[in-house]
Amino acid sequence: MVDQPMNANDLYLEIGKRITNARLSLGWSQEEAASKLEVTRVTWNHMEKGNQKIAIDRLLAVAELLKIPPGRLVPGLLPDEVTERVKDENFSEEETDTIYKTLDKYQTE
Repeated sequence: MVDQPMNANDLYLEIGKRITNARLSLGWSQEEAASKLEVTRVTWNHMEKGNQKIAIDRLLAVAELLKIPPGRLVPGLLPDEVTERVKDENFSEEETDTIYKTLDKYQTE
């Protein structure tokens, strides 16, 4: 059976969940994150809820702000089994960041 591609609504919902998780891991409120990105809290909230399409330049800025490779925000850029395995292994935040940065580097070469 071939996996069906994710529809746009589900894609933005998943990106939003990943933004939320990354923000919370930094201990930031939506207000703090929005201020750092120079957008309103409402705009940030819409991104997290998947209610707003995010332009690629903004997505890259969000990833940089949240200190994660952009591939961690977009489903399908990293194989799901890699993402799940990293979660299952309970690596430290530093180890997790190193793994994802390394994967991101090799995927762009």
